[in-house]
Amino acid sequence: MTVKHIKCYLRNDMLIKNDNIELEFSLPEHMTDVGIRISGGLDSAIILYILCTYITETKRDIKILPMTTNDWTKPYQVKWATRVLNWIQNQFPNVNFYEHKTYQLKENEDYIQGQIDHKLRVLKEFEQLNGKKIDVTLHGQNLAPPKEVTDKFVNSKGNYMAGPNSKDGRDTKQDAWVPEKKLYRPLINLDKQGIAEIYKYYKLTESLFNKTRSCEYLEADKVARTNNYNSHCNTDCWWCAERKWGFGKI
Repeated sequence: MTVKHIKCYLRNDMLIKNDNIELEFSLPEHMTDVGIRISGGLDSAIILYILCTYITETKRDIKILPMTTNDWTKPYQVKWATRVLNWIQNQFPNVNFYEHKTYQLKENEDYIQGQIDHKLRVLKEFEQLNGKKIDVTLHGQNLAPPKEVTDKFVNSKGNYMAGPNSKDGRDTKQDAWVPEKKLYRPLINLDKQGIAEIYKYYKLTESLFNKTRSCEYLEADKVARTNNYNSHCNTDCWWCAERKWGFGKI
């Protein structure tokens, strides 16, 4: 799969298209304050890069509010999200950002619900401090690989590795926009191979790619195995397997 073109159409539309994927990125004209949940992973990182490219090319007056929730069972998100954010801010010095809002989940807090609760607190605080609301929040949720691929995701011991549960919704195609939640998920119908094509086009597979982390290894030796969450387990979690399937490398 090779990207043929990525270009802006009109003022509000950016089309990312090749022989196999077509992704339209667009924000309505009235939107000036945009939130984004950054996990430190591949998906939210490329969404942030696309958003900054969009702002730069369209010359829109948009300011970005980054949010990151740190898990307590695998607390790497803030560290890697900060690396992503710093790198992208260096690439786009003219794009305006609000302060990066982070939160450390307490022991036994659920990661998924904790992210939602943190986001809602940040949005409420933003409104109270600024007298206006965040217009939309971007999220990097994307499509899982085909079942015939994930059925082969086994660890080094030969055991099947379970991925996101049905509540995640990554096994079905969905609308990118969820208006009632002010949520925009541009990658929702792309899998990791499609996302890899975007990285290739922007020539980010040797730069931004290396600022991200996808590993969700949770065994007892997780800290030692991943060098205190600074590396990947490579073969023993579903998310590393997905990353390698999509990009051909960890």
